[in-house]
Amino acid sequence: MKKSLFILLVSCLVGDALAGESLPTQTVAYRTLPTELILEGTVEAVNQATLTARASGEITEIDFDVNQFVKEGQVLLRMKAVKTQSGVIQAKASEQEAEAYLQQAESEYNRVKKLFEKQMATGSAMDQAQAALVSARARVASAKASGASAQDVAGDTVVRAPYSGYVIKRFVELGENAQMGQPLFTGISLDKLRVRVDVPQSQESIVRQAKTVRIVGNDAMPSIPATAVTVFPYAEETSRAFRARVDLPEKTTGIRPGMLVKVAFSSGTAHSLLAPTVALVQRGEITGVYVLGDRDQLRFRSVLTGRMQENGTIVILAGLSEGEKIVLDPVRAGQQYRAGGEK
Repeated sequence: MKKSLFILLVSCLVGDALAGESLPTQTVAYRTLPTELILEGTVEAVNQATLTARASGEITEIDFDVNQFVKEGQVLLRMKAVKTQSGVIQAKASEQEAEAYLQQAESEYNRVKKLFEKQMATGSAMDQAQAALVSARARVASAKASGASAQDVAGDTVVRAPYSGYVIKRFVELGENAQMGQPLFTGISLDKLRVRVDVPQSQESIVRQAKTVRIVGNDAMPSIPATAVTVFPYAEETSRAFRARVDLPEKTTGIRPGMLVKVAFSSGTAHSLLAPTVALVQRGEITGVYVLGDRDQLRFRSVLTGRMQENGTIVILAGLSEGEKIVLDPVRAGQQYRAGGEK
């Protein structure tokens, strides 16, 4: 096996002579960590749309309201369809009439053709029968097209959900007379999410070259790896920032559209000194740890911390050196420190 690139933190229990009690300690060590560019982004839904009326008419049925879940294809709204249904009936009647005329034209054409083959009909009669047949076929095609158009118009009076999701806005009321183009509903799907990030011009190259991208996790949510990253090829004229879209795995949980999240773009590696976060003590504006010396001397040391890691550790920028032992129970350490002071 290849030797790990990471330097593991060494844990141990060290006897402490202070107050006659032992304190759990850990030796801090350097570790090779990936460096990341952290930017804030806004979660948004890939599928979000406002449905508008494709026909005019009185709204006779509203089946869903704001915050309700709708499955793909379910009816959201119906409009009065007297005129459109009349158009469908008329189109069907015209189609039936055209088909009847076509049957008559075909019968006449076949009769004249037989007579023409027996030289009992003139060429002019044959031409007339053939023209009537062509006209009848065209009439049927026109009637079918009109019928399909009438059916499409009638279907516009029924509004269905284009995908599964939630209704977030409703713009109309029951009994209202909707006009063509009027907004009806705004819906959003939570199945596909992405994060919108504005990248400063000075950091645009880092984002484009990042090999891994993730949504930084927290106590309630683990990190989420990105499935794809799209960086726009131009900067906004006002902010001079580049827009990046970070796609997330389907059906991602723990985040919702509109939330502010942190996005980490990998930018290399760094050698960092780590300490467990449980060892940190906050005294007003000062962050520190209790350090156990070689002669079991307990000292309070202020430290400068960096980015917190997901494994329960934090980067120490200043205040500690590699190999020093810090106390993992700052409460007990504080009690002993106040009781006995340094030794």
